[in-house]
Amino acid sequence: QQQQHHHQLLLHQQQHQQLLLHQQQQLQQQQQHQQQQLLLQQLQQQQRHQQQQQQQQQQQQQQQLVFPCCPGHALPLSRRANSRTSRSISGITRMLQPATADRHGAAHCAALSGPVVQERAALRQSKTRSPRLGTPTDGSNHRPVNNRISQAGSGRPIVPLRVKRLF
Repeated sequence: QQQQHHHQLLLHQQQHQQLLLHQQQQLQQQQQHQQQQLLLQQLQQQQRHQQQQQQQQQQQQQQQLVFPCCPGHALPLSRRANSRTSRSISGITRMLQPATADRHGAAHCAALSGPVVQERAALRQSKTRSPRLGTPTDGSNHRPVNNRISQAGSGRPIVPLRVKRLF
């Protein structure tokens, strides 16, 4: 009986030790998991911070440009200020007084690629290709009477006698 009792005690101790081991393992796993999560959070924070910094840098760069919307007009102010066109452009924009430079840029881009502008460009080309001065672009041969250039059959325009020739 004593042996049996001793045997049971031994079994009980073994079970107790196994249970303790198991608990220790669980604790270690939990700690590892927590550490991993902490590391993940730190990494995510760093990434967010970097993204924010990049965005700020991009915004600062865009503010330095005249038209931040499209690369064709993304020249620094100083370089554009040298040319006459930029002066006239800035004059026009001053007259229009857009709320922000960026909004002007967006409108400018839309105007460049809009269908109306493309139609106008096509019209302009077809007008310049007209075969003889004064002829309408629709192909009809009618020439307006009041157009003095087109009345002469030759290329030389008819000049009224009252006007002095300057050249």
